[in-house]
Amino acid sequence: MNDVSPDPNETDAEEFDDDLNGLVKNSKVLLKEGEYEESKKETQRLEKEIRKVKKDQDEALSEFKKLRRRIDKKDGQGYDVSEADSILEEAKEALADMRYEEAFSLIDEARGALERALFLPFPLLEKNVSLNTVIRNNGGAVNFEFEVINRMEKPLGEILLNLSTPPGFKDLPEKKLGMIRPKEDRSVEAILKREDKIEQDSLADHIINNRIIVSSSLDCSYKYPVYKISIRNISDQPLKDITLKPFTPGSLESKETRKKIEWLDPSKEASVTFKLYPKSLEEEMKREEEEEEEEKEEESSIQEEEVKEEVKEEEEFLSEGSNYLLLGEELEHSYSIFDQYFSEQKDALVISTTIPYKISGEFGVEVNEENLIWLSNVESKYFQVIHPTKINDDLTDEIKEFVNNNEEGVIFIDKLERMVVENGFKSTVEFLEEVWETTASSEFTLLTHVNPEAFSEEEIKTLKKKLRLYQVL
Repeated sequence: MNDVSPDPNETDAEEFDDDLNGLVKNSKVLLKEGEYEESKKETQRLEKEIRKVKKDQDEALSEFKKLRRRIDKKDGQGYDVSEADSILEEAKEALADMRYEEAFSLIDEARGALERALFLPFPLLEKNVSLNTVIRNNGGAVNFEFEVINRMEKPLGEILLNLSTPPGFKDLPEKKLGMIRPKEDRSVEAILKREDKIEQDSLADHIINNRIIVSSSLDCSYKYPVYKISIRNISDQPLKDITLKPFTPGSLESKETRKKIEWLDPSKEASVTFKLYPKSLEEEMKREEEEEEEEKEEESSIQEEEVKEEVKEEEEFLSEGSNYLLLGEELEHSYSIFDQYFSEQKDALVISTTIPYKISGEFGVEVNEENLIWLSNVESKYFQVIHPTKINDDLTDEIKEFVNNNEEGVIFIDKLERMVVENGFKSTVEFLEEVWETTASSEFTLLTHVNPEAFSEEEIKTLKKKLRLYQVL
């Protein structure tokens, strides 16, 4: 057998090729000389070497891909992954040259660097910089205009935009703006692609159908940036119940998840503001844990079916003097149950977050205006209005007075999720407990509509325990 001495300047890949060529050559020589057993052994050695290299290659490539995904994910979450990224590039070169032991060592080193990666808050905090956007329908295409305004006397450095879009539109790819010079404005434009399903009367639906222009501004000069969203009604009809959520960079968040513009006349403009906070490292770690639990949460639909099987027919449940959780996405269904069983009672109190005219106009239910309380931040001379943050004082007092003045009746609360948005889940549950205690010793029936999509599984379980009896729609 020939002794093949590798050149010290050759790569592992070249050495491996030389070794294989040597084994093949030796096997052929032995076969030609009639040394069949020796030739067979050389062939087996060749196959063994190939299997070993293939195994090392597969394992190293698998570890490389896993770590690449982790680094990309951390990068998108606002971590400084530059050290880990640089080391992994070296591992990539080692893989290409079939230096697998070195590749494994570098991958382990990159993994350690990733664990040391620091979480970076929003890099423009407390800098005299504004980020502005305008979203509008332009001849059937939805334009997204983004502008960076640098008011400082120094450059911003390289800007890499990770643009967030409103619900209903697909995310945009990262965009490099390059170096922003002192006192310079820089803008980019993109076309937004819609998701397959758009909710009717949602922000995206209004934009696509050319009813509104949406603009936003993020003032970064504060420790906690102020984020403003403005809506201009460019249609010839008034718009109502426009829900706005902050579509901000991933490293910033608002403690308020949404706000609502309840009414907007044609050619008018309205705005809401959110105070933003940089996400903490602890919150990021918690969010990662929550993401890992998402698969388990998908089982909730199966559990929902099991709950439905345990529920009796509506006629058996809906009796006077009890408490019911009307669980379903469609508010219209809950109003139809109220109308079917209880609307003829004169002692019926409706507590609604819905604009009053909708109740009769869209749900087909006539409610005595004297027995209607509208939870709204809009004053009205036609309806009794209580601010949605006053549920544990003003609203509770009204309910107690209503129960004390009547021997029996029904109290119907629609869209409990609005109360939670304004007051928090804990405070809203405390309100329900007090209402339940008020009605428990009377002949009053309490109906509470809840959209399960707005609550976690644990919150739904809590509501079922508090209300005891429930109705699944």
